[in-house]
Amino acid sequence: MRGMKVLLIGGGGREHALAWRLKESPQVEKIWCAPGNAGIAAEAECMAVDAADVAGLVALAERIQPDLTVVGPESPLVNGIADAFAARKWAIVGPTQQAAQLEGSKIFSKEFVARHNIATAEMYGAFESANAAYAALVTGVVSR
Repeated sequence: MRGMKVLLIGGGGREHALAWRLKESPQVEKIWCAPGNAGIAAEAECMAVDAADVAGLVALAERIQPDLTVVGPESPLVNGIADAFAARKWAIVGPTQQAAQLEGSKIFSKEFVARHNIATAEMYGAFESANAAYAALVTGVVSR
């Protein structure tokens, strides 16, 4: 039986931990990491592709043909990597672009929980400048 080939997207500590654990699996034959880092290079072959570049990651996957892709950071998810891979029927671990908004946008998340009556901190806002944010903090008045 052929081992699994895995593409891991990201280059931080989370991805390093994922690469380390994936490498320990007897079911995993090959790991690529885009972009990876010096520590990850001990566990996987690092590929010079920006993790937020969906088109670049699609091109990489077309070339290397991984059996599974695992996404660590939120930027490729917010940019629609899971949707792009799913449209090609490629196996990927990560939420859709729409679902990723909950992690990628704190304002979207706050509006979502308010809309669905989910308990959350009351005071929040979106501001065009640091001065406007500071004024809201000092006065305790936030307009939504």
